[in-house]
Amino acid sequence: MTLHRFYAMNTQFFTKGLPAGAQEMSEGWMATVEGKLSRFNPHSELSLFNRSAGQPFLASTLLYEVMNEVNRYYEATEGLFNPYLGHVIRQLGYSKSYELLEEEVIIHDIKSKPFECDIPVILDPDLGAIRLNLKLAVDLGGFAKGWSTHQLSLMLQQAGIRSGAIGAGGDITLWGVPEEGWTVSIGDPWETSRDLMTLRVRYPAGIVTSSTV
Repeated sequence: MTLHRFYAMNTQFFTKGLPAGAQEMSEGWMATVEGKLSRFNPHSELSLFNRSAGQPFLASTLLYEVMNEVNRYYEATEGLFNPYLGHVIRQLGYSKSYELLEEEVIIHDIKSKPFECDIPVILDPDLGAIRLNLKLAVDLGGFAKGWSTHQLSLMLQQAGIRSGAIGAGGDITLWGVPEEGWTVSIGDPWETSRDLMTLRVRYPAGIVTSSTV
């Protein structure tokens, strides 16, 4: 079965095992997520949310769910996972999409001190409102990609697709098991014509690599 490929979030995505309608659904969902959660789009909901810091922000269900999830990880790791580094990342020179950056990024002095904020965000589940600490900005980074890929797999399963695969850069989620099982090759990032290993998987799984191959 051939792979269905598309581009979103500055990432090459693929799906396998999906009918045409589900492929279109996948592309539409990722485009929606990118439109709402991109830090580089000044009109995205995330950008509007960052500009509202200090004031209650009535969020869409999508943004509220993502913020609730990232804040849960922030608290569980005592700040080791930190989505509130938007200002710091911008000061380091990562102010626009990766492919638009110059080869040499000038690192500026870091003025923001996000770790001094005891309460980075307040979430109101009754109103669906979020209040971001005035000192902070949110950068969802790769979390948005992983979260949206997982949500897509759940949506496809609910639509009755019992077996499928979604790849997002170097991350793959597999659900169900086709008769022949899953075969996943891990490429050599230095020599793309060869594989380092091949995994034979006969159960649902998630696979993550530090490269995109």
